[in-house]
Amino acid sequence: MVVDERLSAAVLTYVGYDGLSAIPGHHPERIVDVELRARTETILAVVEQKAPGSQGLTKWGRELRAEIHAEHPELNDGAVAALVALLCFQWR
Repeated sequence: MVVDERLSAAVLTYVGYDGLSAIPGHHPERIVDVELRARTETILAVVEQKAPGSQGLTKWGRELRAEIHAEHPELNDGAVAALVALLCFQWR
């Protein structure tokens, strides 16, 4: 699958992993394009259902990265890293 750079950039911006936020979070107001925001929120809704097991956040983060890449090959490495950062931050 081809990487969708617009969607990947939207994920980075939405999560705040674009350098404009001190911590990862939810910033839907940063995505002006309604369709792009909806696609981003759909991905987040699915990804945020994941929970760490007993392996610890560091190992889970590595596993999560591989899992998200497999489920969302349209996202670039930066967008996947943003999603992993958000989840690990939320579960810390």
